[in-house]
Amino acid sequence: MERIQGFRITDTDSPLKYNVDAKALLKKGLDHHMESLMVHGLFHADPHPGNMLVLPDSRLALLDFGSVGWLSPKSRNSLVNLFLSLISQDYDALVEEYLELSPRSGKSHSTQTRDQLAREAFFNHGALSRSKPKRNSGRRNHARSLRPCL
Repeated sequence: MERIQGFRITDTDSPLKYNVDAKALLKKGLDHHMESLMVHGLFHADPHPGNMLVLPDSRLALLDFGSVGWLSPKSRNSLVNLFLSLISQDYDALVEEYLELSPRSGKSHSTQTRDQLAREAFFNHGALSRSKPKRNSGRRNHARSLRPCL
């Protein structure tokens, strides 16, 4: 075990003291997190502020790897599709990807489960949206065009 010297990520005074660009640190941290998750399939499963330190040289240190997770390539693909479906307001595809990531009893999810999720997705996102949500009868694979990145 090694002792790491740094300051808490919630400390608002230390970034000025150590000349740390908080926005650049956030961008770099998010980039590394997404690379770890989407490229390698590995994620820190307990990323609260107490498990992060900012080092004086502007690096971010993650602590306590007692809880980590692993995503299969299929799950990573579904996660990309889930986010892209949400961004494009394709709520049918959003429901399909959500179900793809969800545990199921039997071979597939029930029509009732599918219909309930579709209503909730439209209510929570579509009804609040300024534009009419897109409805699509077929499942899209948004991540297909992103494969070189994954």
